[in-house]
Amino acid sequence: MGVTHPTEEERLALCEGLTANGINPRTVPLRDSDLRIAVQDGQRVILYTEFVLDELTGNILAAPDGQVPVTSAASAPCLAEPPEWLNIPS
Repeated sequence: MGVTHPTEEERLALCEGLTANGINPRTVPLRDSDLRIAVQDGQRVILYTEFVLDELTGNILAAPDGQVPVTSAASAPCLAEPPEWLNIPS
């Protein structure tokens, strides 16, 4: 994705776009996000990185060193097209 340090307007638009595609924006690192659109099994999907959340508290888990959040690869159906300015590769 082309947005490494989104402005407030870009951040709000990105959150809106993620929500429209059934993705909780709270779980997606908005800085340096790796969002891509791909075709899997004939369906357009959004591939992204998400934070791993603690099952009990819902808090973002930190790596054992406590410095970096734990993330994992995720995907969701592309239900709504993201804004063009995001430059999300297909």
